[in-house]
Amino acid sequence: MLFTYSPDDVYAMVEAYGEKGRQAYALGAAIVDGAFPLAYAFFQAILLTFTFRRVFAKDSLMQRLHLFPFGVMINDYLENSGIIFMLLRFPDEMRGVARLTSVFTTTKWIMVGISGALVLIGLLGVSYKKLAKGSS
Repeated sequence: MLFTYSPDDVYAMVEAYGEKGRQAYALGAAIVDGAFPLAYAFFQAILLTFTFRRVFAKDSLMQRLHLFPFGVMINDYLENSGIIFMLLRFPDEMRGVARLTSVFTTTKWIMVGISGALVLIGLLGVSYKKLAKGSS
């Protein structure tokens, strides 16, 4: 849940988990974090498709942004892969993997914010159009 981290931060946490904790974390990341990014990407993409079709013109660049949540999903999977790899390879330190995983984490969180803003824009746009239609 960190926005960014250093290799030293990662390996301090990984060591603190202990052997059983690392195994449990890796398994949980593979199972839960395997399904969740796919589910939220599809949910947000469908929501953006539904709202943006009602708010923006067909040929608008905004119409293409309904795929943005899949970029979040890709970064989430790359982040999770790096975490699982580091957990399974411990005590070997993969400092390059840790740095790259931190980049994926930061990118994911920035994209989560943008994706949330897009959903908000779509929902507010639909609400505005309904209110405007109702008052005319």
